Amino acid sequence: MIHTSRLIPLEHLAHALPTNRPFTVVSASAVGYYGDAGDRELDEAAPHGSDFLATLARDWESMAEGAAGPQTRVVTTRFGLVLGADGGALHEMVKAMKRFMGGILGSGRQWVSWIHEEDLARAILFLLEQPDARGAYNLSSPEALRQADFARTLARHLRRPAGVPTPAFAIRLTLGGFADAVLFSQRMVPKRLLDAGFEFLYPTLDEALTDIFARQPS
Repeated sequence: MIHTSRLIPLEHLAHALPTNRPFTVVSASAVGYYGDAGDRELDEAAPHGSDFLATLARDWESMAEGAAGPQTRVVTTRFGLVLGADGGALHEMVKAMKRFMGGILGSGRQWVSWIHEEDLARAILFLLEQPDARGAYNLSSPEALRQADFARTLARHLRRPAGVPTPAFAIRLTLGGFADAVLFSQRMVPKRLLDAGFEFLYPTLDEALTDIFARQPS
């Protein structure tokens, strides 16, 4: 059901695109495309994973690429974990850590690829303005972090302890199949974006969190 609900609307959209003038399609995919990749650095040429989310992302990207034509270019953007001031994953992390429940998940050695919301928006606009931009682009900070280091950095900004590590089995009992989203290791690098000349405003987690928390009410 999840698979078809994502792909069928995209197929209809691809058929409805104009063919008599230049057109750009920006398709949003995600780091889940790569599956659990251990310590390998994942540039855009890295192979996709074989789990459910990776297969869904692969098929989603393939369907989007089907819209490409003489007048239509397709850009596929693979998002890392998006950090922002209003809601999203960071909001849930902060709530848990303030209750002394957040912190290191599983071994903590899995890599986390993330991006500040402003850099995400800037990167998409950047790709729209590059007429030669086509294909897949990793939208993530150049600084991927191990999950334990991510948790410790967040804890320091919140002036909280990183908390007692949560074992992987407990996460799987709580989240079921979605546990993979926090336990998989994905060390994504934005190679094509950097090669195209994009400059990040918030390349490090310290810089990103400093900006985000400065814009939130105390």
